[in-house]
Amino acid sequence: MGRLCRMTATLSPSASNWSCLMAANLHKRLERLQQAYAAQIRRRLRSRLAKLEQIEGRRAKAEEILRDLNWSPEQATGIVSCFDALPAWRGDVMRQWRGGNLCGWCARKQFDPLDVSAQMRFCSHDLRTTMMQMGAAINEAKTANEAADLFSGYAEKVSRISHE
Repeated sequence: MGRLCRMTATLSPSASNWSCLMAANLHKRLERLQQAYAAQIRRRLRSRLAKLEQIEGRRAKAEEILRDLNWSPEQATGIVSCFDALPAWRGDVMRQWRGGNLCGWCARKQFDPLDVSAQMRFCSHDLRTTMMQMGAAINEAKTANEAADLFSGYAEKVSRISHE
């Protein structure tokens, strides 16, 4: 900014003053825009961080529920890692894959089918009854990756239909 003022001072005093004022005004505007943009970025980052913390809290809760239902920590981590989001079944639950079974099971148990806890309990029940072969294979998994690989088909169907 100072260099511009010195250059225009050689032209004429009035041009010099006007140029310096314009440069100062533009500089102030730029600073305000940078501050506003930085504040906007900080707000977005805080919002995303809060969402990530919420997601991590849901995942931890889901893993804890599965561990309480006698899945190993590795198996619970593998199962939960396959879901795109928790709760896994969203929106019109009745139309989603296994959604009708989830709703019927929750009605008998007096659970809310949109609650993560109810969904993980249903998932565990489903893996030990209707999807017994898959459940038995997951039960043999020794690592989270093994469990995730075995469970991925189930979770993909839920996720695909939940996003339609």
